[in-house]
Amino acid sequence: MRSLQNKNRIKSDVKKFNLSPIKFDIGNFFTIIFPRKLKQAKKTTQKTTQKTTQKTTQKTTQKTTQKILKLIKDNPSISRKELSKKLGDITSDGIKYHLKKLKKQGILKRIGPDKGGFWKLNDN
Repeated sequence: MRSLQNKNRIKSDVKKFNLSPIKFDIGNFFTIIFPRKLKQAKKTTQKTTQKTTQKTTQKTTQKTTQKILKLIKDNPSISRKELSKKLGDITSDGIKYHLKKLKKQGILKRIGPDKGGFWKLNDN
């Protein structure tokens, strides 16, 4: 009888606090099963991971861009391969990506051919 009273009290508290429905197993033992909200936790984790990844990528990209611009300022005729070696943690294709982005933004301009040319930084 007492377990039935406990069951009803627990059910009313679950409704009162707007919690997920729970399951009861009344046999030799009084067992309550609380379901987990894994989907919600998973969504929250995904959102947090996505935001963190975006922020980290943005900061890393900005730092890499600043390093590239400094190296170009110090040596306007520097090649992609040389930039890659000096930075150490980025491939030649990664440098190409950043240079293309800087050119598209109007920050950087290539003067002359690939061999024998040089980079010009815009003063804007």
